[in-house]
Amino acid sequence: SNIDVDCEPLKINAYAPGFNAFNKQVPLRSIDSLAIEGQVKRVDFLKMDIEGSEMQALTGALGSIRKFMPKLAISLYHRPDDLFEIPSFIHWHFPTYKMYLGHYTIHNEETVLYCSNS
Repeated sequence: SNIDVDCEPLKINAYAPGFNAFNKQVPLRSIDSLAIEGQVKRVDFLKMDIEGSEMQALTGALGSIRKFMPKLAISLYHRPDDLFEIPSFIHWHFPTYKMYLGHYTIHNEETVLYCSNS
């Protein structure tokens, strides 16, 4: 996330994928706030496949990315503009990153942007 907030668990037709939160709030935290609080000491690699929330998470990680310059693997297929907005955002904020695209199916999904300083 780009903000710290507690949310209701995601439920699809009364099914909570991946976990059972027992009707509790689920904490969403930005990477930067975790780093500031000392819960994250270092960031070497960020992988984001978070169902359309990649841009918000990148915004909430700007300070950590600036500080640690981790390698990135960011999904670009959840929202129609992701393919253009996310690489532009990264290039604007981190012009030294080299960017590469990977695509892993014959369909529209599974396109990943890889970024590295090396």
